[in-house]
Amino acid sequence: MRINAQRCLKPGHAVGVGDVLTFPQGARIRVVRILALSERRGPATEAQTLYVDLDAAGQDASA
Repeated sequence: MRINAQRCLKPGHAVGVGDVLTFPQGARIRVVRILALSERRGPATEAQTLYVDLDAAGQDASA
C-alpha cells in the first residue's frame, strides 16, 4: 500500500482528506483520492461517496 506515493508499512497509518491511496485489489491496482472522512462506520454505498477512483477511465475500458 502507498499513501501519497510513499510506501506504508504500518497497517494502522492515519490518512486524511486529499491523500491518494494506491493498493492492490484482486488482479488490479486501485488508485483513489480521499474526499472526506466519515464520523461513523456505515454502508458501502455511503463509503463510496467519500473517495474518487482516479483510474475510473481505465476501469471502464477493461470492463
